[in-house]
Amino acid sequence: MGKIVLGNRIKPICDSVYLSLDSTLIDILTILGKNDQKYRADDLDSPTLSDNKNKWKLQDSLDKYNRDILDAIIKRKGYPHRRIVGQSHEAIAWNIIQHGDATYIEKHLPLVEKAIKENNLNSIHLPYMIDKLALLRGRPQLYGTQLIYNSSKKKMEIYRIDDLEKVEQRRSKYYLGSLKDYMHHKNLEIGQ
Repeated sequence: MGKIVLGNRIKPICDSVYLSLDSTLIDILTILGKNDQKYRADDLDSPTLSDNKNKWKLQDSLDKYNRDILDAIIKRKGYPHRRIVGQSHEAIAWNIIQHGDATYIEKHLPLVEKAIKENNLNSIHLPYMIDKLALLRGRPQLYGTQLIYNSSKKKMEIYRIDDLEKVEQRRSKYYLGSLKDYMHHKNLEIGQ
């Protein structure tokens, strides 16, 4: 009987939260999220795992479309964070930004930092964004989140890391888990 009463108390709260979300924006982000992973998610021939330039061109085209739509959303409604689109869709805008060039990421970094500070986006996204900027700018990364494809070895490697002795400490601040364990599990090495 207690479970039924609890369920009856929680359902109105859940319904209220759901009704406060922007369902149209959720639908748009769902499409953009599928675009974002269209070719990246191809297990057999992902451009991330190969030198497949044709698939990169296709993905780049979708990425540009996504960025244009996201910029229009941000201009009209602000950054689409957790309180607007829910926890299950909060990372889609971040993914689109993360897959942009350095200028695009830098332009949107303050929005992401603000969303994280206000508890509207999971903080785990920040080290990925910081590392991606470092990679794009040719600097070593801090957290070991970015991989690069080594065409001579025909495999992915972890992009070079600044102050490798402190990487585990930096990662723990964002609950990233051990880099050493990740490298072992994925059979990865640190590249140059």
